[in-house]
Amino acid sequence: MKKQSFSQKMASLLNETPVSPEVEEVKEERKVVMPANTNTVSAPAKDFEESIIGRKTVIKGEMILEENVQVHGKVEGNVTTTGDIKITGTVVGNVKARSVTFSAGAVKGNLECGATFIGAGTELQGDITAESLIMAGHVKGNIKVKNSVTLKSEAIIAGDIIARSMQVEEGAQLSGKTTIVKDVKAVEKVAPAKEEAPAEKKETEEQK
Repeated sequence: MKKQSFSQKMASLLNETPVSPEVEEVKEERKVVMPANTNTVSAPAKDFEESIIGRKTVIKGEMILEENVQVHGKVEGNVTTTGDIKITGTVVGNVKARSVTFSAGAVKGNLECGATFIGAGTELQGDITAESLIMAGHVKGNIKVKNSVTLKSEAIIAGDIIARSMQVEEGAQLSGKTTIVKDVKAVEKVAPAKEEAPAEKKETEEQK
């Protein structure tokens, strides 16, 4: 009888040893099953849609959207979207969005959004309510920001500011009251000072 080497003996023993059900199960899990139709391709993820309003376009009426918006033309009406909005044209109405980039043009209405950027040379007549604000334009209205406000050197503001923190570059112009609060919730509670209406002032003087 021919002598077997140690490796040959081990190989013989492994071949004769029955495989346990657990090992068989693991082997079964590692099998790769190819689909019957190899030409099947999963549909690509849908891209986030975006509406673009051209420079020569004028829209009259309210806009309610669930997508990003670029306004290069003119909108006469409120604009509300769950996405982001970029403005280089004109909006006559309130704007509500996830974030606003207002780099050129004019807005006559209130802004309500998250992160907000207002570039140099822009004009806004209305109040701003935002999570954060970088400001370099001309604003006539009150500003309420839950976090930080940065006033660039080109900024011109006629109105009150309420924020958690504020940075002002040299050259920025501010005409109004500034209130800095520690708590974000306090920003919502503090109301900007309102000017007394001319009729009310006259009545007060007459009563005196």
